Amino acid sequence: MKKFALIAATAVAFGMIMTGCGSDEKAADNTNNTPEQTNSGSTDSNTNTDTATGNEQVVNVTASNWKWTLDKTEVKVGQPVKLVVTGKEGLHGLTVMGADAKIKNVAPGKTETVTFTPDKAGELKLVCTVSCGTGHSTMSTTLKVVE
Repeated sequence: MKKFALIAATAVAFGMIMTGCGSDEKAADNTNNTPEQTNSGSTDSNTNTDTATGNEQVVNVTASNWKWTLDKTEVKVGQPVKLVVTGKEGLHGLTVMGADAKIKNVAPGKTETVTFTPDKAGELKLVCTVSCGTGHSTMSTTLKVVE
């Protein structure tokens, strides 16, 4: 009996992992899935992403199966950076390593934002924090911070 329960639990866990990124269907709207904010993060999803406000640098990010696509890969140190993350495929979470900026999750067709200010030049790694399937471990990209 214990062996059957272990096999069943393993099968359910495997199924949940495999469906995280691989679905082309829209995820259900869950109003409890609000982005986690840090460093004066903003959750305003109705922001014009074509222009920056003041010195705010806007980076549009698309989340698809095992890939982040950024419309720009370089930002300036000391100026606020607003990441506007739009889900295209699968469910993803975003963390900017070294910047304390996070979005809990973004579903297909949804947009979430987070704002942070880089305090030194270098590279910031953006990683997926939702176990989204077979390519999850390689779902990362880099944002370069320059003087």
